[in-house]
Parts: sequence; structure tokens; C-alpha cells
Amino acid sequence: MRGKRYSIECMQTVTGVTKGDKAYQYVFNLSGGRQLSVVYMQNVGDANNLQTVEQAIQTIILKQ
Repeated sequence: MRGKRYSIECMQTVTGVTKGDKAYQYVFNLSGGRQLSVVYMQNVGDANNLQTVEQAIQTIILKQ
């Protein structure tokens, strides 16, 4: 499966998010015009687990 990774970093603190929080979205195009979207949130104080998340995403198997 091939997909695209999008990311955003929060630039200010508002309800529910803190400045520096990051969101990553992985979008995969599937057969029949469908999509699979995986979202990973990383709070500003959390360890960077992006590599672990990407390893986990690579293990996803879709049954058609």
C-alpha cells in the first residue's frame, strides 16, 4: 500500500490542543475509490514515536 503523510503543528493553544502539538495523517487510496486514513496525535510533551507509528502502519493488511 502506498500513501501520503500530511502533518500539522499547532501554532497556538486553544481548547483541546497546546502550542507545539502535532498531528500526522496518513491517507491511502484503495480500490473502488475508497480511502483509508490513519491519524496520529503527538502532544508537545510526549516522546517522538513517529518511527514506531510508521512501522505499525506498514503492518496493516486489508482484506478485500
